[in-house]
Amino acid sequence: MSLFQSFFFTFSEAKDVCPSGYDLFQGSCYKLGYPSLGFFRAQRRCNIDGGHLAEITSQEENDHVKSLLRDAAANIETGAYIGAVWYEENTLSGGSGWEWEENLDEVIFSDWADPAWQPDSSSYQGQGYCAMMSQENDWAWAAQDCETREGMVAVCERQPAHEECFQDSCYQLFHDYTYQFEFGHKCKSLGGKALEINSEEESDFIQGFLDAAPARKDAFGTFSLTEVWLGASDSDSEGDFRWWSDDSELDFDNWGPGQPNNGAPNGAEENCVVLESSEGWKWKDVSCDDARAVVCEIEDEVSGITG
Repeated sequence: MSLFQSFFFTFSEAKDVCPSGYDLFQGSCYKLGYPSLGFFRAQRRCNIDGGHLAEITSQEENDHVKSLLRDAAANIETGAYIGAVWYEENTLSGGSGWEWEENLDEVIFSDWADPAWQPDSSSYQGQGYCAMMSQENDWAWAAQDCETREGMVAVCERQPAHEECFQDSCYQLFHDYTYQFEFGHKCKSLGGKALEINSEEESDFIQGFLDAAPARKDAFGTFSLTEVWLGASDSDSEGDFRWWSDDSELDFDNWGPGQPNNGAPNGAEENCVVLESSEGWKWKDVSCDDARAVVCEIEDEVSGITG
């Protein structure tokens, strides 16, 4: 690495980045995909990606999604599902209306092709109505049977990764909670590895990086970051913690008070490691069974998803 590259990556500013295939706009990532699925299967696919069907709450956001759809129009026959569902009895208000399916919030902003449109309750008969952006109406909103698959795609929305570079690596924080058995694969798919901390300097950087990271945002609200996976485990031999990437011994540690203790309240083994915010991002051994936020460590040559 050149002196210039070393300086740049030591002091690189944090930025938001989107996974491959997503487009960054005003702090969210958007992707068109998953053709020929009904509404609820499309929602599930977006969930697996770490997001949900798009919840459009402003004219600017609506215009941006329309621009993505117009660019892809040749590949979309009917329309694109967004995250709104018509409830014959609205869960919150008790009346009929549109809600965002992921969190049951009422739909306030809308862009219906026919502003007066409502489902015909006389022919409702238990059939679901879901919102799409309609090809034939220049991507204005329209109601669609939730089981419609032919000619449909999904508009997925998710929070971007938070990235900052230090020395010769870049670090990407993903707020979508991931299980331990998925963590390493997620980072490997990006050309990196699960977070490893090998020096006091790197530890100080990671603490500052996590302190400055944005809160987790999803369809249910905003949540503080509390725990992040570290790529180490003692699953092969109790107390002998090793890095997942190459099974090498730890050459640095930053355990919190009384850690590691293998002391899960339910008696389960604690073979994995997290950084814990309440202890200033010191390390703690935990059960491998829960899902937590992820930091991937990626060499600078391959870093930068999009953004």
